Amino acid sequence: MSKLRYSKGLKDDYKKAGQKLANIRQKLRVSQKELSKYLNVDRTYISKIEKDKRPLTLDIAQKVCSLVCCDQSYFSDSCTDEILTLDFVIRDLKAEDLKLIARLNEVVLKLKEIEKIIEEHNINR
Repeated sequence: MSKLRYSKGLKDDYKKAGQKLANIRQKLRVSQKELSKYLNVDRTYISKIEKDKRPLTLDIAQKVCSLVCCDQSYFSDSCTDEILTLDFVIRDLKAEDLKLIARLNEVVLKLKEIEKIIEEHNINR
C-alpha cells in the first residue's frame, strides 16, 4: 500500500479524494458540521474538499481513515476498496462520538499490525 507524502494537499493519483471523503461522511451519516468539529476545521473547508475546490490534506486523510479503519491509500484514485462502516443505530453522531470511534479503530488497526508481525515471524501464540 502506498503512503501519502504530501503535507499540504494530496496530488496526482488523489483527484477523487473529495468524492471519497463525501462518500465516507454520508456512509457514517454525519453532517459536514460534525465532521468539521471532529477534524477541527471550518465546515466550509469540508464542503470545498468534497467539491474538489480544496485539496485533501494528509492530516485530514489520517483522521478520517481512523474513523473507518482504513489506510490513507483509500483516497488514491487507483484504490477500489470499499470501506466498512457500522450501520449506526444512533443518528446524529457528534464530534465527541467520532473521536471515540476513531480511537477504537486505531486500536483495531494496531492489533492487525501485530497479527501481521506474528504471521511474518511465525510466532506461536
